[in-house]
Amino acid sequence: MLRDLWMIKGVYLGVVATVPYLNWTLPKKRQKGVIGSGGGAVFCLASMSSRGNHGSGSNVGSGGYFAAGCEDGTVKIYSAFGSDGRETTSGMPELVATLPGAGDAILSLAWVPGQSASDDGGMGGSVIFAGVADGTIRRFDCTTAVTTGPISTGTILAPLRGSAYTSYRWKSTLRMTVENRGLRESTKVWVLKALSDGTVISGDSLGHVQMWDGQSGTMTQTFDHNESGADVLCLAVSEDENKIFASGVDSSVRCIQRQRLPSTDAGGAT
Repeated sequence: MLRDLWMIKGVYLGVVATVPYLNWTLPKKRQKGVIGSGGGAVFCLASMSSRGNHGSGSNVGSGGYFAAGCEDGTVKIYSAFGSDGRETTSGMPELVATLPGAGDAILSLAWVPGQSASDDGGMGGSVIFAGVADGTIRRFDCTTAVTTGPISTGTILAPLRGSAYTSYRWKSTLRMTVENRGLRESTKVWVLKALSDGTVISGDSLGHVQMWDGQSGTMTQTFDHNESGADVLCLAVSEDENKIFASGVDSSVRCIQRQRLPSTDAGGAT
């Protein structure tokens, strides 16, 4: 069963939930190759270009980064393309980083690009939110620095002009816990969406759609998607981010309308 599918610059990436491999396929409907995840079954994918940049030239130089959520509790980051926007030397996606382990399977991912994505397509300043099978949502931040000397283990390098390099490091910075209503089994966070205002939206195995402050980790709103408590498996957000559509096991699609406060400037004028 196909668990997730993404496209980066015209190339399709698919994963099968029960098989620890990433499928690397092309629009010509032929499979180019298969690579092992190194972390067991892959449950989800996320691309740094998934928020409006997929398929665009702005990804050249970024390596076409995408993340895979694995059964062993790690998030693996791969580069689909080289620094020149062409295929990697091996012709296959290459593993460039493994984020700190969460201790249980990663079921969902949302990747928010940082300023570096707008400047040069890099990962600097970006944030990954991961929904974990232990009933938590983890936040990972990518910091960046320019270096010309020795580097430490776990640093990802991107070449700059001259002898300098941009180094990227990932760190776990926040943990949000999803309620389990007193059940012994942890709530499964099946799906995540991250909005431009810092809000994170989750859908879980108790039938909840919940909104979180992605900076503080505070849950701000919760909705019961259905009366039976059936799992919420899918979320979609409108272009203006004012409507959230949710669906799942109960086969219904519900729309949640967000109410935003009017914006004001520093002086209080509207």
